[in-house]
Amino acid sequence: MHRISSRSAVLNTLAIMALLLPVTVRGQQTAPTDTMFLRAHRLVSQGQGNTGRVLIDSLLTATAPGSPAYAEGLFWRAVTASRAEDAERDYLRIVIEYPLSGRAEDALIRLAELEMMRGDRMRAQRHLQRLIVEHPNGASRARASYWLARVFFDGNDLPRACNELNVARARAASADVELRNQVDYQAQRCVGVVMVMPSPQAPAPSSSPTVTPGSIASATTTPPPAVPPVTPPISPPAPTSTQPPPTTVTAVPQTLPPPASPTAAPAAPPVTAAPPSPRPAPSSSVRSAPGFSVQVAAFPTEAAAASFRETLAAKGYDVRVWGTEAPFRVRVGRFATRAEASALAQELRSRMIAKDAYVVEAEVR
Repeated sequence: MHRISSRSAVLNTLAIMALLLPVTVRGQQTAPTDTMFLRAHRLVSQGQGNTGRVLIDSLLTATAPGSPAYAEGLFWRAVTASRAEDAERDYLRIVIEYPLSGRAEDALIRLAELEMMRGDRMRAQRHLQRLIVEHPNGASRARASYWLARVFFDGNDLPRACNELNVARARAASADVELRNQVDYQAQRCVGVVMVMPSPQAPAPSSSPTVTPGSIASATTTPPPAVPPVTPPISPPAPTSTQPPPTTVTAVPQTLPPPASPTAAPAAPPVTAAPPSPRPAPSSSVRSAPGFSVQVAAFPTEAAAASFRETLAAKGYDVRVWGTEAPFRVRVGRFATRAEASALAQELRSRMIAKDAYVVEAEVR
């Protein structure tokens, strides 16, 4: 009886996999792996959640981590997750570990939607502004401005909300009828609202959109650029210094020595304290023991990563930029155990310094 049950379970599994395999013509696949993710998503939508999620997990297991296909699998696992916490974890992994993936923009928008459902407008705004800064010409740029306008509406900041609606309207694709209808619907709240001036910090758009009399506000001819996320002021931890304190040398007025006796040895010359030598920079030798760090962000340009590094360094954290090509990762600290790194990641998140803090293995140096 047990053998019959086992055989039945195997046959059921094979049947499911055969159903979800791409269609083949003359022995060659004509549909990519993402078609299987779509079919798994369809299973979840049709009420077969466990079957769809098991399939996605099996596809992820067979995919090499670090590849674009793995980021795609993380995205669909998050979309079909039964708990918001599980979805958020996978979205954050995409944003941190795969910032150049085509799913990074979608992950940021879905993270913002989750925060809006929780009523946390500040974190939602941070995710959306990060998308605008890191993907200024991305496919989701118009959607980011639309959702940012929703955040500002919720905060009763009508001028900024209407500005973002103007940006969303100017950047929305002509074929994206749904987004344009959503913008027009929300624009009814902008009647008589005075626009705010565009921020001078953001890059100017390649071409200024033409504003027609039917637009949200005829006084604004250029979409407001992205405003970098604002981190609330936080009392920095006191930096520790491992260098010895400098030696203070007190000048003593010179006096004539007493006449030396015939049997006395000649007096030794006075010894002055030498200034402390500078602490040598850490060597680039390969470390022998493994370790862990906390990764807080990844940027497509080294300049953006360096700017964020300076922000954290000013708060007293041991922070560095790692990578010789994009993505340039910003990491904090080196720890012997994962528990120590996890404690710092929790601290960074709780203090709202880095919402995306994530424990990783420290790189070899």
